[in-house]
Amino acid sequence: MGIYCYERYIIFLIYGVGGSISFKMNDIGLPKGLALKKTYVIRRKIAISDLTIVYLGFDKIKRQVCVIKEFFPRKMVLRDLNHQTVVCKYASQTETYSKKRDLFQQEAAILRLVRHQNVVEYLDDFSENNTGYIVTRYYKGHTLDRYMVNEKNITITNFFRDIFIPLLNAIDDLHKQGIIHRDIKPNNIIISSKIQPVIIDFGSAIRFQEKQIKDIFVTPGFSPLEFYSNCSKQGKYSDIYSLAATLYYYLCGKVPVNVTERIIEDRMEDIWKNNRTISLLLSGVIMKNLAVNYKKRFASLSFFKAFIYLEYFRLKLKQTGYYLFNPSEYHNYKS
Repeated sequence: MGIYCYERYIIFLIYGVGGSISFKMNDIGLPKGLALKKTYVIRRKIAISDLTIVYLGFDKIKRQVCVIKEFFPRKMVLRDLNHQTVVCKYASQTETYSKKRDLFQQEAAILRLVRHQNVVEYLDDFSENNTGYIVTRYYKGHTLDRYMVNEKNITITNFFRDIFIPLLNAIDDLHKQGIIHRDIKPNNIIISSKIQPVIIDFGSAIRFQEKQIKDIFVTPGFSPLEFYSNCSKQGKYSDIYSLAATLYYYLCGKVPVNVTERIIEDRMEDIWKNNRTISLLLSGVIMKNLAVNYKKRFASLSFFKAFIYLEYFRLKLKQTGYYLFNPSEYHNYKS
């Protein structure tokens, strides 16, 4: 079914029935038990955003649980009377909707290219109900922010070894393929039951070497300044900012000050004031990569990874009674 104007349906509801309209979150999702592509059965909704609805699903053929992401920009669309087909509220939005749906399909194109144990596994994508769907593997576990609350006793060395270093390696692999994620934050990192990080939600990801204009949703504290404009220059250093912010969040137990509040005067506290376990050197490296000006950050992950590995080995040696270096001998590394 093509996209058509929903105005007559709205008028019928208001004047034909004589009642008022109220749209609830439960009304816009697909019904439980519906089989998409005669394969993926809807079990329940997991999350709803301005652009998508995410469902827990079940693959009838492979007999396994999966995650189904549906393109549903709820400010411009509604469900048809069959509770499945997506239709525009107004005919004038048809072209805009089509363009946004094409951008949604680019997420699937990127996921098809990426094969890494710490990146969500792509399974399928298709068009149905006048919209698009992306199917990925389901990972049992918690998001990083939830994991940090539940596992308060995890040591820094174990965090580096099991979570952050694998995360760096996954992002580095993306960068080598010309992709930046643009939405790295604790809520987009699943810690699986095997204590492995898995990066999810590639809705904002782009190939940074191409001149792509794609909507991006900023997250206060984790998004760099350049994400606040589609016209700004973005690159690997943009993801590095978000990685540094994620590490700051773990080490300090609080979200970094939003970058928009640091433009005129940067008063964000140094990590070492909140966590004396790490070295002044690493604290300086993290703060450097939280710089408002992208030119002051590392241009690639190579140096950032090197400092993380250095700190990891320093902490491991310290546990055995040996010191790789004396942290007090190092000055802040902000410059």
